[in-house]
Amino acid sequence: SRESVIAKYKQLESDDYSKDVQDAYFLGSIGFEYLAKEYGVQKLFDANRLFFKGNTWAYAFQTTYGISLDTFYSKMADIVVTDAWKGN
Repeated sequence: SRESVIAKYKQLESDDYSKDVQDAYFLGSIGFEYLAKEYGVQKLFDANRLFFKGNTWAYAFQTTYGISLDTFYSKMADIVVTDAWKGN
């Protein structure tokens, strides 16, 4: 369900994702694909650069993309639930 996808993103953000590595790779890969397509690859580097300068991931993400993580997770949930990631 949409709610379970959002919950999984939040869990992976806060926990050691190695116990759910398949979920982390799947959700991460479609998330990065979406971000690169919508905002450009350079933004991926920009967000990571801000994060590795000691900022929180939420701050780096929102500063770079102009949307909150919650908004991003909601968008990704819509994509996963509708199977839009498959590129029918």
